[in-house]
Amino acid sequence: MKLKPLHIYGIVVLAGIIFIVATMMQTNNPPITPTQETPHQETPAEHMPDDDIHKGLTSGDAPSRANVSESFKHTMEQFKKEIDEHPNDTAKLKQFADFLASAHKTADAIQYYEKILSIDGKRTDVLFALAYIFHAQQKLDKALEVTNKILSMEKDNPQALYNLGAIAASQGDNKKAKAIWEDLLKKQPHGEMSAMTKQSIEQLK
Repeated sequence: MKLKPLHIYGIVVLAGIIFIVATMMQTNNPPITPTQETPHQETPAEHMPDDDIHKGLTSGDAPSRANVSESFKHTMEQFKKEIDEHPNDTAKLKQFADFLASAHKTADAIQYYEKILSIDGKRTDVLFALAYIFHAQQKLDKALEVTNKILSMEKDNPQALYNLGAIAASQGDNKKAKAIWEDLLKKQPHGEMSAMTKQSIEQLK
């Protein structure tokens, strides 16, 4: 039976703006390889995101690889300078880690997330970010480990409970995933994850 794409719940912050991110779970379809992707089309500058990477680009010109790269480099330097000055400031560390994760520099992001946890091991927002990264990398044991850490602190956390089922489904245990999700719906029938949970159960059929 073909499993439709599901999502794991994760939280990433880029330049201080919180947004929800999700990654597709492994399916019977092979992942899209670089040669199969639709050719990239550059976005006009007026539609560029209003973040630190893209600041300074003129509104009348399409962004070039050079000026985006230079802006990215400048942002990296600014973050590193601030962290050197405030090495134990978890807010700054989190901003930098989220910036790195958004830039697909996941190895570096993990390093900074783990530094935050060494300072404050109860940061569930950091654990969610790590769960997202590990799941995207198909390091499911690690994703499960950090999800269980969240649940050890917040046993009824609906996002973590949902992710527990998503990880089980990624591991091929649809029966376990369904049981976890049905239990979540029983405990929180009108909770914030109820719609996604119901949809995910349907996708297992």
